[in-house]
Amino acid sequence: MSNATAVASTVRDDLAVEISSREKHGMVQVTVARLTELIRELGYRFDKSMAHTGRPRYISGERAGESYPSMQLYPVQIDDGKSYAHFQARRDANFERLKDVRNTYFAVHKGRIYEW
Repeated sequence: MSNATAVASTVRDDLAVEISSREKHGMVQVTVARLTELIRELGYRFDKSMAHTGRPRYISGERAGESYPSMQLYPVQIDDGKSYAHFQARRDANFERLKDVRNTYFAVHKGRIYEW
């Protein structure tokens, strides 16, 4: 087996383990379009210029040292473009619901988990 094949196989296995773990913990897999729609209903959008790929790694717990392929998204308020995490961003019911969406839903696209 070539190194490229071994790496590709590991990525698929890491992805499957992460999806299984999220589902085991009650998270729901949706499409990227649905995830985008969910946050848009709350007054947010994903700033595509800030999205980036990565491999988050667990640093503690039973999965310490494991990682998975991800696409890190960056939600901003539609009306003014402020990050949801900005100190001057809204802290209303829609912000609380946005956090619920982050902790409840995830998407998988092109071999990566889309999350923020």
